[in-house]
Amino acid sequence: MDLNSQPTGRFSNGKLATDFIAEALGYVNMTRAFLDPQINKVDMLHGISFASAGSGYDDLTANFSNAMTLAKQREYLRHYEIHLSQMVGVDKARETMKNALYILSMGTNDFLQNYFLEVIRSIQYTVEQYQNFLIRSL
Repeated sequence: MDLNSQPTGRFSNGKLATDFIAEALGYVNMTRAFLDPQINKVDMLHGISFASAGSGYDDLTANFSNAMTLAKQREYLRHYEIHLSQMVGVDKARETMKNALYILSMGTNDFLQNYFLEVIRSIQYTVEQYQNFLIRSL
């Protein structure tokens, strides 16, 4: 599970479910972060990560952990689409975005941070109501 004992910018140096999915699809390197200053055109054409460790569907989760909100991650996705259009043209960019695999892997922090540890949301919602609140945030 160790990622070569090198800093990864992640909360831990273990692989995530999304890493295993990428490997199963043939990616040999980790998907680069959109905000990585070393990102290049090849990276932009082969997949980008907008992930922010500690984020969640609930903006309150991101605020607690000083992470990017889901709304901010979606904003960066829109910026990526603009960059992609400039690189390959509008039609090819639309086709790429239409056929892309999008993975949202979060939610644990929402419950752990806001519902069970800080109990902010457990005062406002039952478990089922909070689940619905999170789903509506998409």
